[in-house]
Amino acid sequence: MLSAFFGVFGFETILKNTNITMFDRGVLTIQTWIEKALNAAAAAAIQKQEDTNEEERSQLITRLMKLSDQEINTRILHKLGTPAVPQLEQAAKASSADIKLYKVFQLVQVLTPSESTALRRNKG
Repeated sequence: MLSAFFGVFGFETILKNTNITMFDRGVLTIQTWIEKALNAAAAAAIQKQEDTNEEERSQLITRLMKLSDQEINTRILHKLGTPAVPQLEQAAKASSADIKLYKVFQLVQVLTPSESTALRRNKG
């Protein structure tokens, strides 16, 4: 049992301290290779999660755009308060933006994750 224990940690120590040399210059250590692989894997996972989040946000915007102006305004009043609807409409008009789409984008930004999920799953 002890020899297996020391063997594992001894092997790890050897790997961590092993350098790959080329033309008498240290290229990489095994530890550096492992770190680079972990960083690449983490970056890929983060990018995949960002892609998933953006897709979910797009689905939510599409679903909310199907609602009537009254329903959107009601949701905005509930989440952002009384002066929000006229302020959003005025800002959209000032920028020559689509008023309904602008309000939907603002609404999506303030929804909690559970509210967003419920709206995306709502078949109505």
